[in-house]
Amino acid sequence: MNAAIALDKNGISIHGSREILLCASLFYFRIPKELWRDRIKKLRQSGYNCADVYFPWNYHEGEAGRCSFSEDRDIAAFLQMMVEEGIYVIARPGPYICSEWDGGSIPARFLADGTLIRTDDAKWMTAVEQWYAQVVPIIASYQIGHGGSVILLQIENELDFFDCPNPAAYMGKLAEIVRRLGIDVPVFGCAGQCSAEGATGFAPGVVPTYNFYPSSFDPAFDPLCFAMHKALQEKNLPLMITETGREHFLLRREMANGARLLGAYNQVAGTNFGYTASTNNWGRGGNPLSFITTDYDFASMIDAKGRFREEAFEGRLLGGLLDTMGDALASCTVHQTHNLKVVWQNKNEKNGQGNLLNMGDFGMFISLSNYSENTETVAVETKEGMFLAEIDPLHAPFFPINVLLEKTDSCIRLLHGSVEILHMEKGLLYLYADGSPEALFGTEDGMMQKIKGFGDFTISLDHQEICVKVLRRSEAQTMDIGRGYLEKAENSEPMTLPLETAVKAEMVPEKSWMQAVTGNSGITLEACGFKNGCISYEVATMSGCGILLEGAADIVQAWEGGKVHETRVSAGQWQEYGAVLASDRASFPNAAVVSDVAIVSDAAAVLNITTVLDAATVLDTTTGLDVAIVLDAAAVLDTTTVLDAAIVLDAETVLATYPAADGLSAWRFRIDSWGHSNFDDARYPSMRIAAPKGTKAIYQIDQKESPVLWRMKVHETWLPKELSVVVGAMDPILMPNVWNSTRMPLVASYTLDWTLQEESDTCALHMAGAEAETAVYVDGLLAGTMNALDPWFSLSAWFKPRQKHQISLLVRKRHWAEPAGIPVFYHLTMLSPEMCGSNGDEMLAYMENQVLSKNSGLEILENGIAFEAGKAYGVAISFDAVPPACYYARFKSCGLKLSGIFNGHLLGRVFGECKSRPDMVGGDPEVLYLPKPWFREKDNRLILMVEALEENARLAAVYLEE
Repeated sequence: MNAAIALDKNGISIHGSREILLCASLFYFRIPKELWRDRIKKLRQSGYNCADVYFPWNYHEGEAGRCSFSEDRDIAAFLQMMVEEGIYVIARPGPYICSEWDGGSIPARFLADGTLIRTDDAKWMTAVEQWYAQVVPIIASYQIGHGGSVILLQIENELDFFDCPNPAAYMGKLAEIVRRLGIDVPVFGCAGQCSAEGATGFAPGVVPTYNFYPSSFDPAFDPLCFAMHKALQEKNLPLMITETGREHFLLRREMANGARLLGAYNQVAGTNFGYTASTNNWGRGGNPLSFITTDYDFASMIDAKGRFREEAFEGRLLGGLLDTMGDALASCTVHQTHNLKVVWQNKNEKNGQGNLLNMGDFGMFISLSNYSENTETVAVETKEGMFLAEIDPLHAPFFPINVLLEKTDSCIRLLHGSVEILHMEKGLLYLYADGSPEALFGTEDGMMQKIKGFGDFTISLDHQEICVKVLRRSEAQTMDIGRGYLEKAENSEPMTLPLETAVKAEMVPEKSWMQAVTGNSGITLEACGFKNGCISYEVATMSGCGILLEGAADIVQAWEGGKVHETRVSAGQWQEYGAVLASDRASFPNAAVVSDVAIVSDAAAVLNITTVLDAATVLDTTTGLDVAIVLDAAAVLDTTTVLDAAIVLDAETVLATYPAADGLSAWRFRIDSWGHSNFDDARYPSMRIAAPKGTKAIYQIDQKESPVLWRMKVHETWLPKELSVVVGAMDPILMPNVWNSTRMPLVASYTLDWTLQEESDTCALHMAGAEAETAVYVDGLLAGTMNALDPWFSLSAWFKPRQKHQISLLVRKRHWAEPAGIPVFYHLTMLSPEMCGSNGDEMLAYMENQVLSKNSGLEILENGIAFEAGKAYGVAISFDAVPPACYYARFKSCGLKLSGIFNGHLLGRVFGECKSRPDMVGGDPEVLYLPKPWFREKDNRLILMVEALEENARLAAVYLEE
């Protein structure tokens, strides 16, 4: 093993000296190579001594198994810069990295072939070993002790969030591979939800670490952190927090509870250039789907343009303490109980007695945290007396107790005070405070000297003399203590780009620039050979028939002939289009006369009818007796028109039969991938990491029906493999939404026989409005379970035309009134679409040529540039009058999706305000980043692919923010 680094219960030793690692994420793949050194230097200036670095597999891999490590992918150059700038590196080569990156960096080819990702499956392990064989030797050559600064290597990432069947075997094999490839620094696996076993399997040689994302202002986190510190000490390991929040208020508290690695995630912002952003599960308001923005920020202390934010200055203060106290502080023991008396002036249950960091002969620090929103005063009593300290809101100072000022070349001690140590050197001590500072100095023979206030003081004790500079916090944050002097950034006024200089052209049909797809085994984006981008489907249905997409993701645009349908954002859900009036007569055996009725939808009140749900109005219904439930109907006048299928008591089925064919309808769908999920979440289909994009299948809807003769039984057990239901003539006939019971939970089955019609070749079941858990049984055997957020179930594996099978719906309700949904059977015909598609980066050359060669003029309205719904355009904006600099281009738009290209570089995408837009998280959803190194000497142009997703779409303005 590498002798340069060692881990034990007392901390982290590097070259024989203990260190606390103040670590920030710095991702080369989100920053142009020309700016790497600038960001590394600024990380060092911010007080940090370490960076964690992901190495995304799908960023480096072009063709399967072949990777590029040149230009912006030159990781050797990046790691060499880290060495030169004095930054330790924690290397994280995956194979899965999360990082809100497309698919967590897993190449899309594994999302089409059913590979068992993130397991010790032989096929997956072979592929991972091929990736490791290319990236790990480069990392190994930059390990500490080998001329580099890589001190730790992570395998996998937060595996405890993934249902890996055998984490011990999987993580053990990954560790064996990296060791064979030359890694001799400690190898670790990080736990995302506090399960070290789930994250590492406790595989030999794999050190457990923790990723903590508490509310930064919740004191309940502190005892949890301390408990993990004590547990790891029993295994002779330090607490290493490999990811956590960015606020130094939290980082200081973690250090005070024993952490030796403080891994503030993403302290250096960047950009998800091109099509590298992911979909995610951080949505709000009941919909968990979210899109990660092109701007990857999360309020980092260094923004994407390289400007320092307030936390960077807080980092300098914490970094100054770590540099100054060095080995002594990094070797300290932490105590939750102590003999010091701590009294807060205003009693606040959140503000506690603090922890004591005992450095032995070098003294102690007491850590006190102010969780309130006000400046609080606290009194601390030591054996030398009492001092008062003012602590600003959400600050966690380390107050010195009997600290030896060794680096001043004296034996003087700082006995106590309402100050914090920033820096020491020969004959000089820098202190700072939030307010009203005081400090007491002394020597071993009992001599003491006290100072109060801000300014310069001379301490003269026992023939020793040191200069003490007491600074205000704001002064301490910016001064040069070996990391450079910093000035706080000032925001400049944004520059408006005149749209009058823009060039606009309507895009030619997609088939002229997309790649045609033939002979593939599937129709998803990945099955057609595309790793990202978009795919177009063209199908024809019998005139008047509806259409159904199975598993559509992410952004779905639809056209029926010349008609544009609304744009939908779909999380791998089923999507139905085009309900048209039926022309034939439905059948109502054993019911009162209902004439000229085919389909029922959207009704509210029906006279002389027992129950009507979710409807509009039905008037003058005199012949509707014996009708009990009408669901989703519109208007019924004189019983002559009923739209879109209902439910009728004493009638076995109301058939929703579409008109006989008198022609064909042409449909076209364009489905754009925003990105594969970076996180595995089963609530929506496309939030699974391995979920493909595009659509799985396209069907013509031949007929819909809602049977009502479901026979209900109560059961004692949930989800048996077999469910034997013998239907009796006297069993209750009830829909799944019905049955009042005191049982909690209630488990009940609803059973009937059902036949797929001869004219169709497949079928599906939809439980409209479902919230309860539902399992589907066919002929007594478990077929599967339904997802209440996408309550559809394909029955194609069990039904052939004219086949009758027993269907049982086993429903588990938390209480009797929890909606189970209304069952609707779909008779379907699978369609074979014509397809063409494109990877996102393949649009670049087309876009530049199309926009610049086919200008059709530009109409500038008072409120911007208007675009016709359902069409795509190219817009070029001249930058001839813009001086080179790093800019955010901010787009004020509505109803648009914009893809930006600047001088040959694909910037990323902006999803403007739209009815369909999901939550956009991670950064500013309105901006694209234009790096200064990408400017040319002349002919600078920002080229936009503009897609109009809804009516009244327009680009109102473009601003540049320096």
